[in-house]
Formats: sequence, C-alpha cells, structure tokens
Amino acid sequence: MATRRNKSTSNATSDQKKEDSWECKICQKIYKNEDAKLLECQRCKDHFCIKCLNKSKTEYDILSNSDTMWFCAPCRQVVEEHIVTDLKIEERCREIMDNYEQRINNIEIAIEKKCNKEEVRVIVSQEIIKHKCDEERVREIAKEEALNGGAVANVVSEDIEGGVLPNQGTVTTVLEEINERKTRENNLIIFGITENESENKQERIEHDVENIVQLFKDAKITLDIENIRKTQRLGKYDKEKTNRPLLVHLKSIDSKLTLFRNMHYIRSYPKYQKVNVSNDLTKSEREEEKRDCGLRQKNFKRKQLGGLPVQSAGTAMGEESSKNKKVKRETKNVNINVQKKGKVFNGNVNNFTVLPKIELFLY
Repeated sequence: MATRRNKSTSNATSDQKKEDSWECKICQKIYKNEDAKLLECQRCKDHFCIKCLNKSKTEYDILSNSDTMWFCAPCRQVVEEHIVTDLKIEERCREIMDNYEQRINNIEIAIEKKCNKEEVRVIVSQEIIKHKCDEERVREIAKEEALNGGAVANVVSEDIEGGVLPNQGTVTTVLEEINERKTRENNLIIFGITENESENKQERIEHDVENIVQLFKDAKITLDIENIRKTQRLGKYDKEKTNRPLLVHLKSIDSKLTLFRNMHYIRSYPKYQKVNVSNDLTKSEREEEKRDCGLRQKNFKRKQLGGLPVQSAGTAMGEESSKNKKVKRETKNVNINVQKKGKVFNGNVNNFTVLPKIELFLY
C-alpha cells in the first residue's frame, strides 16, 4: 500500500511545491499538510482523500501501516482481469529462461568435453579397457569405417597399418561404433512372428510379449517378463504383411545366448518353421555381413553333376569347353568315353564340361 508519504519520497527531484502537496483525484482538492489522509493507487499513482473514498480514520491507519496493496476502483477492475494472464506470462517467461540456461549449460559442457588429439587417444584406450576390446579389434573397426569413407580410405588405412591411430573423425566413429554395439548386445530380432491386428497399441505389445515368452519356453528357457525391457516392430505397418521383424530389448545377454544355443529345440515345432532369430546388428556390421555373404557366393559357387560336387570351369552346363573341342578334333569326333575306356557319369561326357581333375573319378 502506498500513501502520500511514499509519493513524496519518490519524487525527490521534482519541484518542492509539488513534493509537499497532493491533489485528490476525485474532489481535486490540494492537500499540503503532512497529516492529511490520502491513499495512493498502486497502479495509476493517483491520490484519493478518505472523505471521497468514504473510509474512516481507522481504516486509513490500517492500510497505511500494513503491506496491503490498494487500488482505485478503475484500476482494481483492470488488475483483477489481468492477474491470471500475468501469471501465465510469467510462467512462460520462466520456461524460456530455463530453456536458455539449459542450452548455455549444454554449450559449456560441450566446450569442456572438447579435447585435442592426444586426449582422444587416451579416451580410445580407456574405452578399449572399459569394453574389454583388444586393440586389434578396434583397428579392424577403424579400417572398416575408413573403407566406407571413400576418398580418405587409403590415407587412413596407411595410418592404421603404420601403427598410427586414425584421425579424430575416424576415432570418434570407432568409439560410436563400439558404444552402439555395446548397447545392442542384449537385443535380438525375431522374424516370422505374426502381429496382432488390434488397433490398441497395448494389446499388440502384450501379444508380442506373450509370443516371446512362449518362444523361450519352447526353447527350454524360463524368461521373466521383467527381463524384457521393450519390444518394437521394425518397419512401417502394412495390413497385408503382418509379420514385421520384432526387436526385443533384454536386460541381460545371458537369456539371448542361451536361446541361440537351444534353437534346435524350437525347430521341432511346426509353428516355428518360418521363425528365425538374429542379433541386432549395427549398420557397419550389416554391411560387413552383406559383403562377406556376396564374397562367399562368388568364391564357393558349385554345380551338382551326377551327384558329385564339381567346381565350375567357367562354361555353362551343356556347353563344350575349348579343351573338349580340341580333343574331339584330334580324335576325329571319337567318343571320349570309348577312348578313355571308362565312364565318368551315367551319360555322354560330350554334353558336359571336361575338367582336368575329372580323371580322378575314373575306374
């Protein structure tokens, strides 16, 4: 609550006459006596005598000697209308300030964590010890990432072979790869489990959890529901294909390893004929596995002839090789089976590719 005395102290730089006099807003009477009883509105700062306000001396004394805020009638209505809005504005401003403070703290933390090349080397060594990774494995991961890096692959590979750790960007990638593999080591992906078509998300989750628990049970493993952190279907939902891969987050790796060892149990169940289980691989691991699979298919492609595995000689089945044609010219189209006095297969050899090692099967 503000009185005329507060008004006088706040206008110390004004004219002395104005400091020692107050005008009632209603009756416009000027009061110069310090004992005059007027009230000052906390909003508009106008003065009102107690006679115009119809207030007693006792009420004036109570208002003057307390911290009660007093407003004139017009200002009171405005204050009451805007007090809720003001509170919302204050709350929003506080949220904005908290957000800015958090961003500033994050920037400060990022600056503090920024390290030079030597510090990166120390961090790599610590991560190797922490995750029990041998240095050669880390170098392999670094080389994989370097090979995926395109133009800088040769430079990074030379550094690795020369006993020098890769540049800071590659080291960061290696650390991220190690951490990602660590976070995924308890996860597994199950293929072939049909989804629940319910529109309720919780019902779909409960259906998946029940199938997971049953799968472990059929594999002679007791899996508590508490050991399942989270389940998630991978890919976009399609009503026509209700068997999206199911990602399972487990609390421990032991249950997953036991499941892989006991997979032969569930193969005896017809309902699991189309069900497969795999690790939750990182992008780098998936690319590596894809390359290895393609290499195996290229290097170990074989064809079955007469029940015996024969390595392809480069020509398609049913076509004659250049060596076979040469032999036929030299023998004047004499049947090779007759000339060799033996049989290779139950058929005419002229219809197949003749390999140098084929004589090992003669009898």
